[in-house]
Amino acid sequence: MITLDDCLAFCETPPAVVEEIAKQQNLPLMLACACAQGGSDGTSDPGNVEAPAPNLT
Repeated sequence: MITLDDCLAFCETPPAVVEEIAKQQNLPLMLACACAQGGSDGTSDPGNVEAPAPNLT
């Protein structure tokens, strides 16, 4: 099983930035780590991270 510590270790984004993304986007740390690593647009720029829009269809 992959733990939060594993995700933070593999993520290129500093843990403090991941925590800030989690706080700003109201996300669990695990998901914030994934967003910080890949970004919503495929980049690894944490400034571009946005929560995906819900699929209402």
